[in-house]
Amino acid sequence: SGANFNPAVSLSLGLSKALGGPGLELKDMGVYFGVQILAAIVAAAIYVELFWNDFNLTPASGFGWSDAMVCEILYTFMLCFVVLNVAAAGGNKPNEFYGLAIG
Repeated sequence: SGANFNPAVSLSLGLSKALGGPGLELKDMGVYFGVQILAAIVAAAIYVELFWNDFNLTPASGFGWSDAMVCEILYTFMLCFVVLNVAAAGGNKPNEFYGLAIG
């Protein structure tokens, strides 16, 4: 579908286009960023309104913020790598199964 819901994926697609590959134009990347951040804020507000409860998101006991950061960076890199290699690569057209690899 061409949709992406993660700002890191939008950034990687924007950088890919800026370096001469397939991806998003930089102005489109900015629009995606804005909508994704706004959607996250609205979703959080709706959750709090629906359930009358909020929570602090912290690493599990036994793990620190640095552990969580390393894990987040690693998994975000893997997601962006897969998206660029299966969904955005021109040599993979037509490809109807890239969603399976990403999901």
